[in-house]
Amino acid sequence: MKENSKAAPEPDPGTGKSGLKNNKTETEGRSAGKKQRVLSSPSDTDLERRIRERTAELVRANEELEQEIADRRRAEEQAMKSQERLFDILESISDGFFTLDRRWRFTYVNHEAVRLWRRSLGELIGRSIWEVVPDAVGTICYEQYHRAVAEKVPASFEAFSPLLNIWVEVRAYPSKEGLSVYFHDITERKIAQENVFRLNLFYSVLSKINEAIVRIREPGELYEEVCRIAVEDGLLRMAWIGLKDPVTLEVKPVARWGDEGGYLDTIRVFAADVPEGKGPTGRAVFEGKYFICSDIEVDPLMRPWKEKALSYGFRSSAAFPLRIGQDTIGAFTIYSEKPSFFTGEEIELLLSMARDVSFAIDFIENDGRRRAVEEALRDLNEELECKVKERTAGLEEAYREMEAFSYSVSHDLRSPLRIINGFAQAVLEDYGDKLDDKGKDLLKIIGTNAIRMDMLINGLLDLSRIGRQEMNVAEIDMEKMVKSLCNDFGGALSGRKVSFAVQPLPSVNGDAVLLRQVFENLLSNAVKFTRKRQEAVIEIGGWKDGREHVYFVRDNGVGFSMQYADKLFRVFQRLHNVKEFEGTGIGLSIAHRIIHKHGGRIWAEAKANEGATFYVVLPGN
Repeated sequence: MKENSKAAPEPDPGTGKSGLKNNKTETEGRSAGKKQRVLSSPSDTDLERRIRERTAELVRANEELEQEIADRRRAEEQAMKSQERLFDILESISDGFFTLDRRWRFTYVNHEAVRLWRRSLGELIGRSIWEVVPDAVGTICYEQYHRAVAEKVPASFEAFSPLLNIWVEVRAYPSKEGLSVYFHDITERKIAQENVFRLNLFYSVLSKINEAIVRIREPGELYEEVCRIAVEDGLLRMAWIGLKDPVTLEVKPVARWGDEGGYLDTIRVFAADVPEGKGPTGRAVFEGKYFICSDIEVDPLMRPWKEKALSYGFRSSAAFPLRIGQDTIGAFTIYSEKPSFFTGEEIELLLSMARDVSFAIDFIENDGRRRAVEEALRDLNEELECKVKERTAGLEEAYREMEAFSYSVSHDLRSPLRIINGFAQAVLEDYGDKLDDKGKDLLKIIGTNAIRMDMLINGLLDLSRIGRQEMNVAEIDMEKMVKSLCNDFGGALSGRKVSFAVQPLPSVNGDAVLLRQVFENLLSNAVKFTRKRQEAVIEIGGWKDGREHVYFVRDNGVGFSMQYADKLFRVFQRLHNVKEFEGTGIGLSIAHRIIHKHGGRIWAEAKANEGATFYVVLPGN
């Protein structure tokens, strides 16, 4: 038999069966695997696509997050800039401003509030207002602040501040954080209102006394009625009329009102050159002129009666001579419980009243002329009533004009200046990178001149206030005050060699606040005009010259030519270029007005490039 060329398949070792079937199965498996690989390929592609999409989403989300973070940073920077601008505005306003937290602790105090309180920031920030000003507990401020916080409503009120010794207008606004408070000085307005009130009182007193003069024909009754009207209608503490004894020259009371304690029974007054004749009443009768004692407590001429007068509540007095013809027969004397009460137009009205009483007495002595007196006084009374209306209208108009001016200066002029300066700074900060150097310089010039204009306005306001401000006269340790000022300047002169030489200085009677302002101005000028010296030397000295006290401030600065000395104390007159030495040209005008108010003198001696010396002379009393 012939052998077949194809080998027969071997049986499967495991089954003993032929491998044909297994081969078929293997072939099918490879075919299925290949098919499976072909089918799985689209799934891999879809996964990669989804991964790419998800990655893109994450990238976009990350970019959006980074953009949001950048936006927030920019917003925070803008908020910080806005806050800084707000603080700049709060520091530049003329109102005092402070904020309190829920526990009444100071969280912010602007420069004006610090200046008015005469406290440092360290003495205020973080401390309770009732701890800093314990005397305010129970006052209108305490009540209004608590009401504003409790009821969540703004509070507005006027009050006298014993701490500042001024009248203030206060506006308080509650918030979640606590309380924001604005306050500003309204003392001038209050003084003007009081002056109008007092003048109206004295016009009324004068009118009623003239009515009494027409009605009463007996001198003793007239004297008593004059005193009664002065006390009850003029709100004075006491009034009396004394007539001179032609032999003993003693001025004896013939009428009085308000002397319940018997003050006049404990004193003696003479119209002669003796200690008991140096007071207002004795001098008015002796010299035939009116005399004013502004403050019994400090007037040395009131020494014989000082203790008793003060114990009866008298602080100031005025005496006006009474005449018959050319002879002074006595005096009309009045007392007030306030120092420096009798000033200006009140004195003129009281003089007019004394003349009317003298006129009446003269005519009462001659009964035949009584009818003419009555007719003349009726006409005078009608004229006075017209004058009362005219003067009242004039005073009210002047007061309104003063208020309008103050408002204009404080708001209409200063607010635009602050806005101009604020916007100039804002443009520099926000758009500085888009401006060239010239544009930036122009904006800086705008800001600088706005600040200078604000300083000029402040100076003018200070200058106007000096004339109306009442003086608080007391003994001043001038050496201590000057050394304190020198220490203040010394701490602010880093980088400069400035030596202050303070000689022994005599004490003087005067207003400490005003005189401190004078010497602060003189020392400030000395520091400023020695700036170009490698080593500045400023000397302060003084001595007594008879009944006067002389002080000087000398420096080795740039000095000036004496041919321009007459311009030195004029408003806005400057002897040096403002670019070289800053200033408003008002400081020395304020100093001159303050010294003149004290009855003193101020002048300067200098040479160009050799320094200057300023002299101040004040009366001993």
